[in-house]
Amino acid sequence: GAGVGLTGLQLATQITNCRVLLTDLPEAMPLLERNIDLNRDRFLQHDNDTDGDATTRNTVEAQVLSWGNSDHIEQALSWLSAAHDDGDDGGPV
Repeated sequence: GAGVGLTGLQLATQITNCRVLLTDLPEAMPLLERNIDLNRDRFLQHDNDTDGDATTRNTVEAQVLSWGNSDHIEQALSWLSAAHDDGDDGGPV
């Protein structure tokens, strides 16, 4: 699991145009979500169009993932693949 999310949060502050999915057990979600909120203003911004007018911050999300739970695994895989389905050039980390 992601624990407190330090590694994923650091990636979002160092790598441009990325999506980071932090996963852990249900009891870890409140702390992960709080840490994401506390650090959101540090996530790098990037251009999300070709003319450079619009920028967005890197995306970081926390989700429950219990090993062996096929619903949790499917939800995580769906989120990770959404970056490519919606035309986002940023890949999952």
